[in-house]
This record gives sequence, structure tokens and C-alpha cells, in this order.
Amino acid sequence: MRHAFMAVLLVLLVSVGRASAQGSAPALSIESAVPDAATGTLTIAGSGFGARPFVTLDLVPLNVSLALDQRIVAVVPVEMIPPGSYLLTVTRGSQAADTASFEVRIGLPPAPVPAAAPPVAKKRRA
Repeated sequence: MRHAFMAVLLVLLVSVGRASAQGSAPALSIESAVPDAATGTLTIAGSGFGARPFVTLDLVPLNVSLALDQRIVAVVPVEMIPPGSYLLTVTRGSQAADTASFEVRIGLPPAPVPAAAPPVAKKRRA
């Protein structure tokens, strides 16, 4: 009887372990972060944020007013922050894939996007 109990317990533990490994969430990622001085918010777009993300701006915790899996709206006194680049971090858990960081520019023009090199003209053969 004891061996049967141990066998059932082992099967249950293995099943739970497989379900946990298969049900792991995708890596968290940040695609953009847009500060809005008029509303005093920072809108963060990305994926895998989860239901209760922890958000910091240069290690200062932010109040989250909306949290969806692909969008977060956090309260930030944008008008009171000196212009500059700040490190935004979103965390949903303790694993490495549960954290992502992103550089946010507040009070500065957006970072320039590198221009593509002009096409090289082909020489005609005579």
C-alpha cells in the first residue's frame, strides 16, 4: 500500500513539474515608452507585462494606473523631472525573463534614428 501511495505521489509531482515548465510566461519586453506632460503619465508598450508589474524610473518606483499584458500607464510628474535620459525598468517576477529595461528620454527630443546609407549607383559597362 505504501509503495502505491509513493508511486501516485511521484506521478503527481512529475505532472505538476511538467505543467509548470510548459506554462511559463514568455519573456517580458519593452517596445516603447512615451511620456505625456499633459496627463502626467508614461505609457509603456511591449509584451508579457502580466497583471501586476512593478515599474521604476531610475530606481524610483512608479504608481501604475493601468496594467495590461501589452500596455502599462504609470504616473510620472513629467513636468517636474529635469530633461534627460532615464532607465525605465518593468518587473513581473523573480526570473531573468521577468525583467526588462528601456531608456526613456524626458524633456528632450527623441533620439535620432540612424539614416540608411544612400544606394550605390551601378556603373554601366560600355
